[in-house]
Amino acid sequence: WVVGPVTGPELKARRKELGLKLKDVAHALGIKHIQQVSEWERGDVRPGSKHLVGLAKVLQVDVAALLSNL
Repeated sequence: WVVGPVTGPELKARRKELGLKLKDVAHALGIKHIQQVSEWERGDVRPGSKHLVGLAKVLQVDVAALLSNL
């Protein structure tokens, strides 16, 4: 899907493109509160290292793209 860096708003766009809700992403990552995923999408907070691989899988993006710009 993505070759270059992924920004917060691109995370949101990709989630919506895949037809996923915030709760779907949060559930897939074992996160109890969807606000955490929302903060990533707004660019307020970066996902922690323990969530990067899972987030990349859920959104079907390259982990390197997440690391390079989040």
